[in-house]
Amino acid sequence: MIHGLWGSSAQFNSWTLGQRVLTIDLLGHGIRKENLDYRSISDYAYDAYFEISRRIPGEEFDLIGHSAGGLVGQILAAAYPKQVKSLTLVASSLPNGCGVNHLPFQVRLVQPNIFMSLMTGRSFKLTPGQERFCSQGTDVRLGTESGLALREILMCSQMVGPITCPIKVIGAEEDQFLPIDLQAKLADHYRTSLIRVPGTHMCHMHPRFRDRVVQEVKQHLAAVSQVNSSSN
Repeated sequence: MIHGLWGSSAQFNSWTLGQRVLTIDLLGHGIRKENLDYRSISDYAYDAYFEISRRIPGEEFDLIGHSAGGLVGQILAAAYPKQVKSLTLVASSLPNGCGVNHLPFQVRLVQPNIFMSLMTGRSFKLTPGQERFCSQGTDVRLGTESGLALREILMCSQMVGPITCPIKVIGAEEDQFLPIDLQAKLADHYRTSLIRVPGTHMCHMHPRFRDRVVQEVKQHLAAVSQVNSSSN
């Protein structure tokens, strides 16, 4: 399971999927301390693959990604089709090619600290007010982020190759960052259906909405497992 920008693997601590689960901290996030100056989404993706391969070498796996972690998952699913069995995208960032040139303008986040990092690609921390806004009513602690990675997300500029594994797109109805209409475009891009769930962008860890998200993820994993068992 892959978290989004400013996040950590701790966001999935309360999830119970009924099977072995591997959560990772992206480069420079959570307990990791790498410098995030000029780090791109692709840097996150290939470091994530290294971490997965180090912990479960040679194994196939299902990918679940939230927000920017969803885009990381898309990159990995396209790059390693023989290992990625399925991809579940929760309030996911969009790749280039979905017909979207930029994400919704969030005035509260366009402050000098973020603007300069977007321009230079350097890393930055949220102010307390920005952190409260981004946490969306949860108790999540948000850390340092790469200005370059955020710029790539906001401009929907990351290219992703064809993905052959089953994909499920889950969008939150009250998401201000990656609204439900953009999740519909993402689902159309991959020619799959959109599952609408109640909640905000942090629906995957909000106490009121988390269980529904987990339920949808479990249903997708079960369906993929059944298809794979039938074909073997």
